[in-house]
Amino acid sequence: MKRFIQPIIFWCMLFCMMSSFGIGFALTEYWWVDLIVLLVIAFIWAGKHFQIQWLGDVALVCFSCIAIAGIFMGVRSALMIAGAASSLICWELNRQVPMLHNKNNSLATLSFENCRFKILCLSVGTGLLIAEISLLLNFKLSFGVMFLIVAVILYSLFKFIQLLKNSSD
Repeated sequence: MKRFIQPIIFWCMLFCMMSSFGIGFALTEYWWVDLIVLLVIAFIWAGKHFQIQWLGDVALVCFSCIAIAGIFMGVRSALMIAGAASSLICWELNRQVPMLHNKNNSLATLSFENCRFKILCLSVGTGLLIAEISLLLNFKLSFGVMFLIVAVILYSLFKFIQLLKNSSD
């Protein structure tokens, strides 16, 4: 079942990423960045087609840079965050889907990949939700306080994921 669902999720996330970046840059005068997004998507396709793994890594870095540049250009932050989160999921699934189609994998490997997929969805989903909610709040914090808050949240998330891993064993 996972063998069929994860490629569908990959293409849905790719569409969400294209939509987020496309709408975000099309609403501003930086519509030409959408052409760069399409070029990077061609990198993803070439990496999948020719089985060149590092092209997916290059695409993730490019999408992250496009999201950061979009925020600096004044594009809506919510769309850039959603595009970056979708590109992270696409990158992870781009590496995970071929492993699920390999018939030589053991049951333990498939179980680990299934658990990793659940953790990915949980972490990106909660991170996206927290990021979008934080955009609605207007208050000023110094960099040190913000860094401390992010460090505590990351540590808590790390401990929560470890708890999930230990409970599944």
